Amino acid sequence: YGRSADVRAVPAAVEMSFEEDYQNYLDEHHYDGGMAQDTIQVDLNRYTVSDGMEASVGEEGILTEDEGTITWSFDVKETGFYNLELGYIPLPGTTSDIQRKVSIDGETPYESLSQVVIKRWWQDEEIVKKNENEIRPEALEVYADTKWFLEGYNRRNNGPLLFYLEKGSHSISFE
Repeated sequence: YGRSADVRAVPAAVEMSFEEDYQNYLDEHHYDGGMAQDTIQVDLNRYTVSDGMEASVGEEGILTEDEGTITWSFDVKETGFYNLELGYIPLPGTTSDIQRKVSIDGETPYESLSQVVIKRWWQDEEIVKKNENEIRPEALEVYADTKWFLEGYNRRNNGPLLFYLEKGSHSISFE
């Protein structure tokens, strides 16, 4: 045959890993370990939704459907790095974890936010014995208010994800 081919053992263009993307985001904003001292409170009752999103104010929060986007606006008084703490109660109906994409000001600043997994919590019933053998207990989902700091779905960042926010008006969206 006598022709040579350009053969590669790895792809010519390698996508950046989640960790590299996140670290680049922190480096770009000169993260030195410090956090903003201010706490931002978001008024949950003041939201907007995209076409396809059904949302309503419930007794303990905002009820949302699986499709579409819900967005809240908020003001930042101090430029710096922030964590996001979520309070949530999963609704009955599925055993799957909740998956969302998170955007700040209409953009996903790093890849880890493209798939945020909010865990469902389970508790085993009492162990029952039958013929001197333990019977595996049924797992029941716990429908309780849960507070959780947003973290990457693969949990490789060893802590809550950070967001750099400048002083001024911003928005956060869950899709």
